[in-house]
Amino acid sequence: MCSFHQAHCLLNVRHPNIVTYKKLFIFWDESVSSVFLSMVMDCPYMTTLSTAVTYHRQEEKKIKKKVIKTFLGQMVDALAYLHKRSIAHRNLKPSNILITKEAKFVICDFGTASITGDRVKLHKRVKDCAKRWMAPESLTHHQMPEKSDIWSLGCVLLDMLTCHMLDVEGSISQLLRIREDQTSLNVIVLKGLHQVLTMMLDRNPKTRTSVWELVNEDLVKHCLLLCGSPLHAMKKTLPPGVHGLPFHQGFDSVLEFMQTYRDVESVQMSALSYLLSEEGNVFYRVTDVVIAVTTAMQSHMDCAGVQQNGCQVLHQRLIAVLGQAGDGSCLLTKEVITCVLNAVHSHPEKAPLLSHAFQLLFCITGDEQAARDVLDLDGIREVLNTLRKFPEDCDIVVPCCKCLWSVLTQRLCLGAVPLKDAVEAVCVAAEAHMQDSTVMESVCAALSSLTLQGLSEDQDIEDSTLLLMHALQAHLKHSYVVKYAFLALDSLVKSSELAAFRLLLAPNGGSGLAIVKEAELQHHDNPEIVGSFCSLLSAMARYGDVIPELVAEKIPDVLEQIERQFSSNKEIAQLAKHALHSTTSFGRVNMTSST
Repeated sequence: MCSFHQAHCLLNVRHPNIVTYKKLFIFWDESVSSVFLSMVMDCPYMTTLSTAVTYHRQEEKKIKKKVIKTFLGQMVDALAYLHKRSIAHRNLKPSNILITKEAKFVICDFGTASITGDRVKLHKRVKDCAKRWMAPESLTHHQMPEKSDIWSLGCVLLDMLTCHMLDVEGSISQLLRIREDQTSLNVIVLKGLHQVLTMMLDRNPKTRTSVWELVNEDLVKHCLLLCGSPLHAMKKTLPPGVHGLPFHQGFDSVLEFMQTYRDVESVQMSALSYLLSEEGNVFYRVTDVVIAVTTAMQSHMDCAGVQQNGCQVLHQRLIAVLGQAGDGSCLLTKEVITCVLNAVHSHPEKAPLLSHAFQLLFCITGDEQAARDVLDLDGIREVLNTLRKFPEDCDIVVPCCKCLWSVLTQRLCLGAVPLKDAVEAVCVAAEAHMQDSTVMESVCAALSSLTLQGLSEDQDIEDSTLLLMHALQAHLKHSYVVKYAFLALDSLVKSSELAAFRLLLAPNGGSGLAIVKEAELQHHDNPEIVGSFCSLLSAMARYGDVIPELVAEKIPDVLEQIERQFSSNKEIAQLAKHALHSTTSFGRVNMTSST
């Protein structure tokens, strides 16, 4: 269902050169046993660009210069709108560009582009010869970021410029040949277009121009002015004579350029994309990178693209540094945390941004002081608000639950942290992903930390216990699900008799203890899980009315086996002995009473 939220984002897209989607609906197609997501779009259009190009090709007629310039201006304006909102089309081609009665160009068909994660469909698209419009890196790695849209637009533009002299086969050959070298561009003599196409059709996505750099090109500025785009009048642009980032001069020059032109949004977007692509330099000048990125995020708070790319760059650096046990202190500061939380607060509907932001916060809150800063800055409220808003988006649920776990397990003074309804938010999110072990691991971890705070509402206790038993039943072989479920159940049972009795009954109506016993058996050689199992049973044995159920399920036999197996582990052996003593003492007392 992650695609549902991406599709929902398209309902909010409002741009004169992008199709307007009116509504979406989901239906089940019984003939293929699949769920389909369909979107209804406004369609007062006469034809497609593909039809217009075909006509000019057959008639061997040039497309007028004014039409070419209008097309380029409108498409750059539309892509700037999308990319600023972290939306990439990924399937730009003539058949996906409509033409209205007023000769306006409109991008459509995001169906197999932005809202699908189906890799089979992606392979089919490549197989179906759509590859001539797709960037080289898309075909190799099936990764199609915003730079791929620029390549595709360049291919469409080149085809429009040459359709009067090339037939279909010649056009296909030209677009495939451009992947190897740019000699095909020598036929383009229109002033400024050769340079723009050279920038757009750079085989290397790292050095290929972005939409923000195109905006600063004189020809593109003229095209934007011609089509009435507000981009031509952007307040903050590069000064005359300065043309884009100096990628060819290397990392240091790009970073310096980024800091020099910190108020130019297009520079920051391009620089952040460059930093993300420079995986070989993740350990280089980390402190300077953090300063440049946080400055960009603070200066362009209204740009979701800057915020998302900024979070990705910081996350990339932090993962690399922590992986090498290096000093990541510059990434754990209150300033960084403030930037991330401001991004979340400013763009609460941008699912991809939120996912990256909470992934970063999860990594940051492994540090105790950073976790305290997140609490002080009301970060938990942002986590819970986002979790409530996107319960079906696994890419958001997982990092949000991990953030809860990471912060709450630090055992800090929570003060007025708003945890009311937190259990409900976690349980609602879990219902949509019960069979997903990755999601359920993070959910059980979140519940294990929430139960440490002590749950006072009976409904929270019952819902948590039932969910944890569901998780155990569905993911018996997943060690981390079992580990966190045992820890959470242990906390619940220690503080609530209701939890102990609720645990006795399995979700399907059978024995809950049988599920718990089977989970321990699956991981009988894992000290952490076995220790939590013994602690849970010790907690269960505190309630006299529960002990007959433990005896009936032959729990004492299991505890005896654990005590023998872990005789060299004092802590586990003691836990097993204590639980065994409680259950067997009940048995002896019961026999004496009978006598």
